Amino acid sequence: VDFVGLASVAIWLGTLQVVLQEGERDGWFESGLIVSLAVISALAFAVFIYTELTIDRPLINIRIFKDRDFAAGSLGGALVGATLFGSVFIVPLFAGTLLGYTALQIGLVLLPTSLVSLALFPVAGRISAWLDPRIMLAAGVVLMSASMLGNGFLTMQDSFTQLMTIQLLRGAALPFLFTSLGQLALTKLAPEQKADGSSLYNLTRTLGGSIGIAIIGTLIVNRERFHFERFGESVTQFAFATRERLAGLTARFNAGGVTGVHDAAHQANAALAGVLTQQAFVCAFDDASLGLAIAGILMLFLIPLFNVTRRPSAPMTPAADH
Repeated sequence: VDFVGLASVAIWLGTLQVVLQEGERDGWFESGLIVSLAVISALAFAVFIYTELTIDRPLINIRIFKDRDFAAGSLGGALVGATLFGSVFIVPLFAGTLLGYTALQIGLVLLPTSLVSLALFPVAGRISAWLDPRIMLAAGVVLMSASMLGNGFLTMQDSFTQLMTIQLLRGAALPFLFTSLGQLALTKLAPEQKADGSSLYNLTRTLGGSIGIAIIGTLIVNRERFHFERFGESVTQFAFATRERLAGLTARFNAGGVTGVHDAAHQANAALAGVLTQQAFVCAFDDASLGLAIAGILMLFLIPLFNVTRRPSAPMTPAADH
């Protein structure tokens, strides 16, 4: 047993997962714990790579990354993981935080997506027997990117049906992406390499999802702050529209029974700040979704890297030709 490889990969992935999950909460590299775990993860990764490349019987045969199809397929799997898990992270957060959906309503938004995938996986499996997997990959990328672009223009005025319809595109994309990438990445590997190849392919997809969620979480926080500051440049006490809006809110609070001009004005300021924060969150979620759309589109640039040998078609018999 390759105990060095086993220990190093466990330490590398374990510490990396903690860094990705807790980094945003602890301020990333402002935290001594995150810095320590990141260093340990990097060192363990270096040990893992060196060990697996130098011993005769490694725990995981990473040499198969020399195969261009497998390397491109694994990178595509990482991008799929980032877009898939990133969107599954964003949509419930958007629906629950901004639209006020309950857990049941969020589940109903996502349920049709899974049902569409369930129905299309057998179809994609049958199609893959005769259709070029690169065409299937392109179709899946287009559907996934269209879903991410749709998420990138969501507003608080969008209905339950509109939100659910956008997610259906993602559900339709997954069977084509998973089937084609798995076929492109693993088909040409030697039989003794397929077990390691399958493990590494799934690992890169899972790591892509974890890294994608960490990046998306950080992006939402930073972009929310950015948009709030940009809104604050226009919404000032010197702007006529701001004074008019505050006057209207103050009058509404007074009419609602709030006593005292200062109390009503204070609540009006708080209400306006809440609206700005809400809109900044909407813009941040849209930015994150557009970032996922870009990650999806990047998969199109992987397609020329795959070298697919088409099976020769059977010769036509005279009777069939006739």
